[in-house]
Amino acid sequence: MDSSQRCREVIQTCGVELVDGRLPVLHTPSTLFRYQLSEAIRNNTDLVDYMGDYLDELLSEHDAISLYLDPMTLGTPDSATTHVSGGLPQTESLVRLMLGVDALQSRLVATLVDKFPEYIGDEGTDGDASATKVSVKILRQLRWLDYVLDSGALTEKLLETLGFVPPDMQREIVVALPDIISDSDNTQVSKVLASMLKETPELMLPVLDTLGSLDCAPALLQEARNSVISHLASAEPIELPVLLRFLLQSVSADAAAPVIMRIRKRLDVDSIVLASRQRSTLADQSPDVLIFDAIATSLRSHKHLRDAWLKIIASDANVGSQTTLDLVVLLILHQITTHTKRVESVLKAKIDIVSSQPIAYTPALFESNIARFPAVFSVYFPALVSVSGWLIQTSALGSQGARVATSILVSAFGAMGMFQRQEISGELAVHIGSGNANEIDTAAHIYLELATKHPYELRPFAVFIKGLLDYVDNLDITHVRTIFDTLGILSTLAGGSDDSMFSDLYIFVRKQLSSVFPKYNRIGVVGTVSLLRQLGSEHTLEAAQADECGGSSMSQAPRANIQALRRAVQLLEMLMDSGRHQSWTFISMTYDELAHIVETHGLHQQLLTWLHENVSSKFAAQFLGDVEDLNQRYMLSGHASVALSLDDDEAAVLDVFNHNDDAEASGLHAATKRADSDVTRLCGCVLSCLPSLLRLIQVCEKALGDGSLGEIDALLVCGIYLLPPIDIASPHSTPASLQYNMAQSDDSSGNASLLLAGNALVGIDEDSRLDLIKSVCRWPVDLRRALCTSLYVAVNWFREVINAFADQDSDEVRAKVVLRVNQLEQIESGLEALAESLSGTSSEFHPQRAGLVPEMSDTAARTATNGLALRIPGPTTVIESVTEN
Repeated sequence: MDSSQRCREVIQTCGVELVDGRLPVLHTPSTLFRYQLSEAIRNNTDLVDYMGDYLDELLSEHDAISLYLDPMTLGTPDSATTHVSGGLPQTESLVRLMLGVDALQSRLVATLVDKFPEYIGDEGTDGDASATKVSVKILRQLRWLDYVLDSGALTEKLLETLGFVPPDMQREIVVALPDIISDSDNTQVSKVLASMLKETPELMLPVLDTLGSLDCAPALLQEARNSVISHLASAEPIELPVLLRFLLQSVSADAAAPVIMRIRKRLDVDSIVLASRQRSTLADQSPDVLIFDAIATSLRSHKHLRDAWLKIIASDANVGSQTTLDLVVLLILHQITTHTKRVESVLKAKIDIVSSQPIAYTPALFESNIARFPAVFSVYFPALVSVSGWLIQTSALGSQGARVATSILVSAFGAMGMFQRQEISGELAVHIGSGNANEIDTAAHIYLELATKHPYELRPFAVFIKGLLDYVDNLDITHVRTIFDTLGILSTLAGGSDDSMFSDLYIFVRKQLSSVFPKYNRIGVVGTVSLLRQLGSEHTLEAAQADECGGSSMSQAPRANIQALRRAVQLLEMLMDSGRHQSWTFISMTYDELAHIVETHGLHQQLLTWLHENVSSKFAAQFLGDVEDLNQRYMLSGHASVALSLDDDEAAVLDVFNHNDDAEASGLHAATKRADSDVTRLCGCVLSCLPSLLRLIQVCEKALGDGSLGEIDALLVCGIYLLPPIDIASPHSTPASLQYNMAQSDDSSGNASLLLAGNALVGIDEDSRLDLIKSVCRWPVDLRRALCTSLYVAVNWFREVINAFADQDSDEVRAKVVLRVNQLEQIESGLEALAESLSGTSSEFHPQRAGLVPEMSDTAARTATNGLALRIPGPTTVIESVTEN
């Protein structure tokens, strides 16, 4: 019997059947086979050489070698189940089984390593290119051995092989080294791999992966890090995650800061990702996400990296040096509970405009980065929302922090998906419900920004905003206006073609307008005007027409315009009709809100015409007249005496006395035997809506006349009817009240109307004017109070007139505006002296507060000395500019 036949029988006796041309069959457990073969060799020492020669013979067959490198088949069930793990049969290859026999391992290892170069590039024995290479199969036999008798020789042989095999096999060897060599060979292998980083940069990824698994000397790691950092700028995007992971996970606490600084300097994420996207159109390739995931993994695992990176960012005071890398790192660190407060402190220093450090993180920086890397910021979206929420809570509206929070959420809303948009919408609703004024300011403003920039994306989440209407009575009027502006934009998309949302808002504001409580009336006015602003704007109507034109029929293009205009007129009619059943304060606020949207946002010309015609007729009927009208109204025997007129030929007169409630309370209206007025009787004083009404008229006139007020220039020069011709010399006294008679003479000393006629109150002679004021201050207290009310209305009238006509180009108009400015100053001084004379009496002058809205963002509020909020946009500035011209 020859040695080969003998070895074959020994192997079969131990439990493995060798079949020519087929995989070996295993009939016994692997551990039992190794034991029996080891015992057979121990009993017959010659068998070692024979078995070694036999294995060499088997492996020398080029076509059959794979049979002994692939897992063996199982024999009978009873024998196979002895080595089943978890219910699944698991077998090894014959070579792998033999490597577990101590007496055969060294020679078999040498044979495998010698055979390895012979099969480099060889595919499977069946010629299938998809099969595993024979050389790779050989290498796999050496991995994860329980022990290696001569690991040094094996390591040296593998490192020697690295020098002449092609790159693809070098990669296989390098990746397998940690699973083959023993710990005692780590230093030798590390040196070779470190040198390969410079010599073969194309193998940098597997080399780094292997170095990360070995126990390397600090000097070798530093050399490897230097090679990697120098390669960062030229590395492929797919390589960067591995490079960064090695740099960060291999660095010690002492060397962390220098390595991080070099990474920040050399890693240009923007350029790398842009180049990658240009070369590939595959949607699933996201090198930016993988890069930041590698950084995040390292930061979460090593505290010294977190501390070093945060310290570097905090100490970097160079504006413009901040990158996407720093922003994402801050978001990663913000998610780590122990570093949240420290990150917020760094962000506050980099964002806050009042900080001593330069502003580093601007809204534009966040906006551009989120737009370029939406996939990255989607991964760290919870941290992004958390940071923006913290900024909303700690920053006032208009501050740098609020602008950054707005930029973050608006950019994220536009760049990310439905889930993120829903989270942002819900988070903003939570901030508005917090009760904190600054938080509500910023959150409501962000809602408005989203509706302006991304209306169609926000529309599916309008339910969050509509839910706030149930609590809108607890909000400030500015917040109410912002919320209604947002809902107005969403409900009037494409001209309000979606009836459901617009109908809900219409029902809500109508309910508020019909309430008996002024607070809800105010909400209703603001809500109605906000809907009107969006529905009746030129932009909305043009968008509606464009959408219709994109349909199938061009003849239906104006349909959306007509529908939108009808709804806008419907809103106006509802608003005006509600005012007839409320108070003059309600009407004043309505006029003021309408004037605001006409002046700042613009309405369609047809709506402006409708508004101007309806309002102008009411103004003329209630407040204007001529001398003949005054004579008939007050049954005067002579001509009515008009004060403060700039043009004697101008017939128009502003009748203030007709609506003076103090004059009616003191009996002056009864003394004049005034004809019955057809003015609607409402709660409050009708004069409170005069400034708002004038402002609405003039802004409509400017909008329709290209800025010209030529059609209403009579309002600039018209006189004012302050008091009737009351006999002030001898009033009839009763214990209860004073009764006045009409003056029968033309003597100005006893006739109140004649005494104040013309420009007596604003005469050029200052001494005469002061004498007149002193004389008036000796009048009966109720008459003085009535005159105070008339003069106060005249002051508000002049302010509105000055602000209305100050921007006109006519030199004649400008000259008259200057005259009104001078008169305003003199009337104010006279009013203050007259009001002072009533101080301490039962008729002390306290004018009624008008129902105006000084909280508008673009309308300044000025409070007079008597406590009335005057609604005029910067009167002092306007007056000064007129005087200079």
